[in-house]
Amino acid sequence: MALKAASVFLLLALWVVPASAQSAGGQPAAAPPADPQRTAEDKQIHDAVKRGPVDIALRDQAVLNVPKGEVFLPAREAAILMRRMGNFTNDRLLGMVLPEGEENWFVVAEFDDSGYVKDEEGKDIDAAKLLQGLKDGTEEENKTRREKGIDPIRVTRWIEAPHYDQVSRHLVWSIELETLNANGAVKGTNLNYNTYALGRGGFIELNLVTDPASVEKDKSYVRQLLSNLHFKTGKRYEDFNASTDKVAAFGLLALIGGLAVKKLGLLALTGVFFVKFAKIIIAACLAGLAAFRKFFRKKGDAVHEDMRAASALPATPPPDPPSLAS
Repeated sequence: MALKAASVFLLLALWVVPASAQSAGGQPAAAPPADPQRTAEDKQIHDAVKRGPVDIALRDQAVLNVPKGEVFLPAREAAILMRRMGNFTNDRLLGMVLPEGEENWFVVAEFDDSGYVKDEEGKDIDAAKLLQGLKDGTEEENKTRREKGIDPIRVTRWIEAPHYDQVSRHLVWSIELETLNANGAVKGTNLNYNTYALGRGGFIELNLVTDPASVEKDKSYVRQLLSNLHFKTGKRYEDFNASTDKVAAFGLLALIGGLAVKKLGLLALTGVFFVKFAKIIIAACLAGLAAFRKFFRKKGDAVHEDMRAASALPATPPPDPPSLAS
């Protein structure tokens, strides 16, 4: 789940006129008539943003502290944003974390309620064997992708080999992916940077979306979020009750192996998580900054004000909108 990520301000500008909307003289062409539903969604997204530092309740499971300089977009509004990008969403989605500044990354948070994941396998992870399994499984999924006319993908290497901390119950791993054309030539390089926190009834994923060239810097943001994530009392991994609780049908390695392959296949088959939207959306965002500033300014402000100042979010976040049903 990768490709270049826009900053929070660029992401919130997805409604603007695309780069091709230029007049012959090089000036922006007239904007198309406003879509009332889209305009209402724009306002909903803007009003729902919560600025850090802030504690975010992730359903009844956990609390995430979002630090200063980052913002949280709740599940309902995050789903709107992701659908605009051409991405699939489901009721696992908890929300998104984005930077307030100009960094080009964001984090998608999800909760999987499959049950208590036994972690004995985390004591001895064979990274080479798992990587080969990902390669083989992805190649098998490519048969379906080719049948559907979708670009195949290839797993190349670990960006960060999988490692599991049995004290914190945190799993981290990252792989590099190549998107191929019909002739097998490389079209682009993407990455998955995945972090997991295990709880009593399932696990929370914090998945970083960024550019491969920036991952070494940007992974610190998601690692900080992972350390800022705490399951509530009664929902912690150590609160597991063997006589009453559901145990997941898979172990820890499935989060790196079998399940990961299926997820990669799903991503490619449905265009999920930014595999296809980056060039179009980023171009549209960059082309539409003036329109974006105008949308968030009070009427009459100068068009060429500094973007960050003009796009400043409210000092007092609004109340939480209703969350998606779990």
